Parts: sequence; C-alpha cells; structure tokens
Amino acid sequence: MLDLVATMIVAGAASAPPSNAMSPVAMASVVAGSAVFLALMTLVAHASYKRKKEHDWHVAEWHRAESEAWMQRRREQQQQQKDQNDREMLH
Repeated sequence: MLDLVATMIVAGAASAPPSNAMSPVAMASVVAGSAVFLALMTLVAHASYKRKKEHDWHVAEWHRAESEAWMQRRREQQQQQKDQNDREMLH
C-alpha cells in the first residue's frame, strides 16, 4: 500500500509542472521589463557621459582663457617695463 502511494506521488509530481514555474506571459514580462531597464540605464549613462564631456570642455576653455589673459597681462607688464627702462636711459 505504501508503495502504491509513493508511486502515485511520484507519478503526480512528474506529470504536473512545478508550482514555482513561470508562465510564458510572466517570462515575456520579465524580459520586456529587463529590456526597458537596460534601455533606460543606457540613456542615463549616455547623458552622464555627455554632461562630463561638456564639463571637461568648459573647464579646458576656462583654463585656455585664463592662460591667454595671463599672457596678455605679462606682455603688457613687459612692455611697460621696457618703456620705463627706455625713458630712464634717455634721462
């Protein structure tokens, strides 16, 4: 009798899908959700990359402008010093 019950349990378990199996609709839903998540993460990563590149460009532009302004001030100081030295030589 016990063997018959065990055989029925094993046969029943083999014929029925496991209770934790996902239906095809659930699987499609998970795949679609994963695809949407991946697309959104790609957009966020791309936007972050573009923002960083733009920031780097602005920093480089600021440094270039500062360097140019410093060089201009340096040239003006050198010219003033040269003019002052020339005036002193004439006196």
